[in-house]
Amino acid sequence: YTQVTHYRFMADFKIVCKLAKIAYAGYGKHAFRIGGMNAMQDAGATAPEIMALGRWASDAWRLYARRERRSLLTLTAKVMLTVAPA
Repeated sequence: YTQVTHYRFMADFKIVCKLAKIAYAGYGKHAFRIGGMNAMQDAGATAPEIMALGRWASDAWRLYARRERRSLLTLTAKVMLTVAPA
């Protein structure tokens, strides 16, 4: 196990984006920290697991919680009921 440097991460990220023809300007590793936390939350990770994997020593990670799976499922159900054929 070796920690990935900021430079190496960003260099590899740009290569992958170019290959996939994805615009990457403005994205940094912080976006992945937020996305990773939300993915772990969606996968049902516990608070201690999220804190350990994200290396958070406090509950600051909760500030990044952009969504809750239950709320998303409720909204999806409402949308589906609205657009479902009669």
